[in-house]
Amino acid sequence: MFVKRAGLSDTIQDSGRTGFLKYAVPRSGFMDAQSAKRANTILGNDPNDAVLEMSIQGGIYRFDSPTFICVSGAKMNFTLNGKHQESNNPISIQPKDEIEFSQATDGVYTYLAVKGGFKSSIRMGSRSMYPSLFGVSRLKEGDMIEYIPTDPLSDKIDGNTSDRSRNSKMVVYPGPEFTYLKTPEQLGDLSLKVAGHNRMGIRVLPSTYLHRRHSTIKSSVVFPGIIQLTPSGELIILHRDCQVTGGYPRVLLTDENGLNQIAQRRQGSIIQFELADLANYLGE
Repeated sequence: MFVKRAGLSDTIQDSGRTGFLKYAVPRSGFMDAQSAKRANTILGNDPNDAVLEMSIQGGIYRFDSPTFICVSGAKMNFTLNGKHQESNNPISIQPKDEIEFSQATDGVYTYLAVKGGFKSSIRMGSRSMYPSLFGVSRLKEGDMIEYIPTDPLSDKIDGNTSDRSRNSKMVVYPGPEFTYLKTPEQLGDLSLKVAGHNRMGIRVLPSTYLHRRHSTIKSSVVFPGIIQLTPSGELIILHRDCQVTGGYPRVLLTDENGLNQIAQRRQGSIIQFELADLANYLGE
């Protein structure tokens, strides 16, 4: 696939790499794994196959061999040879076909999957792009992304147009330094505004200042899903490309569903936390 015009921040992502945190290499991978895996599943791929991840603004891409594609994730209008197409459905592709994406109208990350997955280079067991491993942070105009051509299938590929609703509440759990929060009972009443957004983490501003019992901790292990509380009262929800250690208190954490949900929240949007019933969560 030829990148005729790159989007705002195009990368190739799969489910990420494991076992390299000791080398300070993050897992990386799909920001919204649910959407990426949906696109793969609709095509009959392995859910973890590599896809094109577009952020906010997509580009123009030309195919040189026949295949099937599926688009899922943030609502981003797109056309095939000038004709509007629908997300969450398989689309037949022929040589010289061009697909063009516009700006997302809802959500952040949109995924383009091809039958069999993209076959870009593998670094440390994954195709997920990460600057220190690939030398670049994103795709650029003129790049080529390999895939295996697919003849028209005799078996029908069934589309799935279902999509999850974007619940305004995100389930969180007490983190290792949960007791650093002076008033944890505030959490359920807070409105949180998304103030910054990238693959390393999402910054959120509480509507009421969160007071801390202690200012910092010794540098400790962190991973995607950890929620740190900064001295200024902001919260940072660490995401797929986050660092492997950090010195801010790890007051909360969220699970895979929470990571998928917050990945699609745009800057300026409002969310709320829902502190999990741990007894129910642990099956007690």
